[in-house]
Order: sequence, then structure tokens, then C-alpha cells
Amino acid sequence: MEYRYINILCEGQSEESFIKKLLAPYLEPHRIYMRPIVLGGVSNYSRIRKELMSLGKDSSARLTTMLDYYKLPKDVPGVQKYTGGIKAEPETIASDIEKQIWKNLNQELSCIEFFPYIQMHEYEALLFSDINGFCAAGMKSAAIAELEKEVKKFSTPEHVNNSEQTAPSKRILRAYPYYQKLSDGTIAAEAVGIKAMIEKCPHFAGWVKKLEGLG
Repeated sequence: MEYRYINILCEGQSEESFIKKLLAPYLEPHRIYMRPIVLGGVSNYSRIRKELMSLGKDSSARLTTMLDYYKLPKDVPGVQKYTGGIKAEPETIASDIEKQIWKNLNQELSCIEFFPYIQMHEYEALLFSDINGFCAAGMKSAAIAELEKEVKKFSTPEHVNNSEQTAPSKRILRAYPYYQKLSDGTIAAEAVGIKAMIEKCPHFAGWVKKLEGLG
């Protein structure tokens, strides 16, 4: 049986590391091969669109994304709807934006299978699937306990909210000011494990299930 190749446009090196060290090994038994392409920050939708259009020329592979909702540019299709304080479930917001991006690019990418994925609210939310994973990254037990107390206020890690003060990475930095997004984030992610993330993060789980189904 041949491998299915999936190009995945991701936001930065942390996401690239996560894909290579957790997501790719998890999908390998399904004969799925993930190829992360780092965008290097998201300043505007035209940049995202241009990169996706370029990747869409590779008709041998499927195409997806891994982009944080936190600080996603307002000109990304569907985002403006939720900047005025509209109340909606994280999964609803992410799914709506994914559909709008798909509609915006569907004609140009009609020759390949394209399905965007928006991470709610930020990559670090996945790490909240098991707060004890931060122990492996050097966070002290008192800080872990305090962070766990905060996260328990939310029904899922994907609900941990979206501002300069309350985004997942900001909460981690308050508990552990020495946190390094790439190195410590990867260590914590490996300690948490992708199965815990799938169990605790429903929108993420749906995306992984779709990836599995391509095998």
C-alpha cells in the first residue's frame, strides 16, 4: 500500500516540531506522510493564500493548515464575524472560518483535496490536555497546580480564551516565565502525548480523524 502525502501549512517552528515529533509518527501506521511547510508568522491573508496557492500545484498531495485562531488576521475569511464579541463555541468558530477559507480557495484548488484547520485558540492549548506535561519542561509543581486550577475553569482546552492576557501561551508564561515556545513546548507536548490531546480537544480530534481517514 502506498503512502498518502499531506502538505500542511503551519504557522511556526513550534507547530512544525509538533507535526514532526507527534502528529507524523501517530499517522505513520495509517500510511500517512506529513510534510510541514512553515509560514513564519501570519501578517495578512494574502500571504496565507499565496502560499496555499503555491502548495496547491502539488497534485500528488492533499493540503491542510495548522494556524492559530489567536491573532489570526482580520482579513482572513470568516474572522471578522467574530471580532465584535459574538458568543460562539470554539468548534463553531474554527469550523466556520475553515469553511470560509475553503470557499475562498476551492476553485483555485479544485484539483486537490484541501481542508483547512484552525487551532483554537492557540497551539499551546493542546498542552493543557494534561498540565502535568509541563513538569518535563521544568515547571515547578506549585506553578503546575496554579495553572491546572485556571484551566479547570474551562470545559475543554480549546475554550481557553483569546487575548493578550488570557491566551494559552500567556497563562503559561505567567506560571513559568522561562518557558520557551519551541523547546519547552515540544518537551511538554511529548510528555502530554497526542492521545490525551485527541481525548480532551474535540475540534483537534476531528481534524486528526479526517487525516487518519485519508490513509
